Amino acid sequence: MRSQRRLVSPLSAVNLSPNTFIGGVASAIPNKASLAAKLAIAESSIYYLGIVGNDIEAGINVNYAIPNFCFYNDVAITKFLDKEGKANSIGEFAFSMQSIPTSSKLKEVVLPGATIAERHAFSYNKALQKVELDVLTTLNKDRHFILLSGCKIYIPQCTTIGNSNSIFDAVFSGSIGSVLYCDPAFATINSGSEEPDIAYFRSNGNAINYITNFTAPNAVNNLSIGTKYATALQINFTPPSSLNAIDFYECYVNGVYKNNISASGVYITGLNPDTPYIITIKAVDIYYNKSEFSNSVSDATSATYVIPTGNIASYYKLEGNALDSIGTKNGTVTGVTYSNGYAIFNGSSYIVLPADLIANLTNFSYSFLALVDDNAAEYRIFVLNNNTGMPYTRLALNSGGVANRIQVNMYSGTVEPFINTTSYDVKNLIHIGVRASLVTNLMSLFVNGNPIGSAAITSLGQIGSGNNNVLGANRNAATSSNKMKGKMRGVSIWNTALTDAEHYEIASKQLSGQQLI
Repeated sequence: MRSQRRLVSPLSAVNLSPNTFIGGVASAIPNKASLAAKLAIAESSIYYLGIVGNDIEAGINVNYAIPNFCFYNDVAITKFLDKEGKANSIGEFAFSMQSIPTSSKLKEVVLPGATIAERHAFSYNKALQKVELDVLTTLNKDRHFILLSGCKIYIPQCTTIGNSNSIFDAVFSGSIGSVLYCDPAFATINSGSEEPDIAYFRSNGNAINYITNFTAPNAVNNLSIGTKYATALQINFTPPSSLNAIDFYECYVNGVYKNNISASGVYITGLNPDTPYIITIKAVDIYYNKSEFSNSVSDATSATYVIPTGNIASYYKLEGNALDSIGTKNGTVTGVTYSNGYAIFNGSSYIVLPADLIANLTNFSYSFLALVDDNAAEYRIFVLNNNTGMPYTRLALNSGGVANRIQVNMYSGTVEPFINTTSYDVKNLIHIGVRASLVTNLMSLFVNGNPIGSAAITSLGQIGSGNNNVLGANRNAATSSNKMKGKMRGVSIWNTALTDAEHYEIASKQLSGQQLI
């Protein structure tokens, strides 16, 4: 269902459409006066303001500078889109989440008229997926894009990064998995070498795409809906022709940017059950040139959760025992009690599952609900050992004593790759999912249905000492020093590599209070 638009001040006959869209802030900016104060402009410069759900849309008829600290540590804002380029500069810490980076909800910032951004303009925004600054020439001073993750940064006309193009200014420090689109002059601007901040960005595993042309791909013209879940829709299409290689596709749901997908057949997740949606996409090439919108398709999600239960190898409700609801691989309980549909772990209790639980599989997945009593102590939550050579996987909360960090390890011979996050308060109920495949040689972590990241794994070598599959403790459970204090429920172990959409569907059902079977 679409949110209803509420007009706070009507559009005039001269100005027929809004040009500024700010997501998530309707309660804090409910009228023209509050928006004027926020942006430090005259109220008379705002010819229109409307509220759409939690978002606002406005018409602004003057150029302005986004003030210092404008949306600093704002846990509500989800987007800032300036369609006509009215904002001509970005102040210090304007969108920074420096104090509370894990609380960021800001997904996209589009400022096509801004020519300069001051220090820390976008720093610590871990939710930020794209920043588009079409005419920006200067990233002044330092630390503009600190600690971003998976963000697309588009600055095609930028000529100055930091205080100097020959000095490292920590402009991108700590950012991972992100892509920078910029002028190829930066490749040799530092006396024949790459600009130092860009070189640092690259060295941290981020990508640099130097823009050599601005020719956009053609639009997708045969978008269609495939498989439907309660929380996801699969979209199918033929890739369009393009001068440059297509890198990804932007997905829009009911006209609002949702996320990026890599190819046809992928799912748009995070939707609501039994709800109609209008889907469009844009093709984006390696230089961030975008196609026009595709044809639109309309369909509704399923009214009920679609769970592929036939692929569950074992399932433990943990409502009053540790019995396997699928087969005969029952758990052996030590010290665990039960309350309100959960298994309660007291720091010395654990459940050992049969040694052949996941034997002879080349793909597996698992998921469960958990909550811990302490978000500082390290707890080993779930350990799987495969006795036929599959690496063991170990999942820990507050790994290394770092509060709120969820980490999954998979031991592969002599290496132990891991994925972790600090984005979740583990003292709240969370859903954790893991997927491992020796077909793709990848391990992936999901929290509350959302993909956190992937790491390469192999099938090499020994699995180390111990052969236990354990809930609530490390391998060799009885002597483990990291036993869990908290509760757990609905542990599912699958004999397949679940898709992203299936992980989200499972998480949504279990977080709603339902068991999978």
